[in-house]
Amino acid sequence: MSAQTKQTCDKCRTGPLGGLRYVCLVCENFHLCEECYEKKCSQSNHRAFHPMQLILPLDDLYKVLKNLEPSQINIYSCPYCGDEDLSINTLSEHCLEYHFTKSCNVRCPICVVFDIQPNTRDALNKNALCRKAVC
Repeated sequence: MSAQTKQTCDKCRTGPLGGLRYVCLVCENFHLCEECYEKKCSQSNHRAFHPMQLILPLDDLYKVLKNLEPSQINIYSCPYCGDEDLSINTLSEHCLEYHFTKSCNVRCPICVVFDIQPNTRDALNKNALCRKAVC
């Protein structure tokens, strides 16, 4: 079983989450099932207003990636304001234009979607968001 399918919802404890799930881009290792996300659930340090990244099941993600150019893949959320449906390019442009001076710790949505660990993200270090984000 992959790391992506081992996750449980941190609110209702449903799991493993095989369908859509959401990962907080502020809190470390906080996951919600689709139902708890829709209810805007919060818990301990996680607040309902924290930006969340949609995580597709691996099979669905591969289907999306297979037939699209990177600029057409609009699956990322801004870790600062929660704007959704951004591509890698529009995410980077958005963060540079609107959030460049922000100094809060956030998680890179690209690293979150692909479960990229800090020690393996050398290729992404050129991305300004990844340099500022805590992955």
